Amino acid sequence: MQLLQTFLTLATFILPLVSSEACVAGGPSAQVSFAKGCCFNNSGTWYQFYDQQAICIFPDVLASAYKTCVGYIPFSELNTVCIPGDGGVGLTTLTATETETGRVTFTAVAAAGVTGA
Repeated sequence: MQLLQTFLTLATFILPLVSSEACVAGGPSAQVSFAKGCCFNNSGTWYQFYDQQAICIFPDVLASAYKTCVGYIPFSELNTVCIPGDGGVGLTTLTATETETGRVTFTAVAAAGVTGA
């Protein structure tokens, strides 16, 4: 019984991560700031370490609303890439690349026959 209780407790912490989408917004700092408002309007959590790049994590069900909001940025140069909580179609393995500055980049390799949107 205790094993079941432990599993259920663990599942309550993991489930929100699986049902969330992560979007990276990169571009001019003013447009990244606009995306921050879109993130908060869609119950998102905002992570920003650089003026020109940030990550928003929000519930999967609000993905289209976030993308629509970001789409309203006038003369947008914002580059937005989103990964759904289930990993998305065609994501198989991740490759980590580290630069001289210490920044680590994860690149998803698409499955055979699957092209990007």
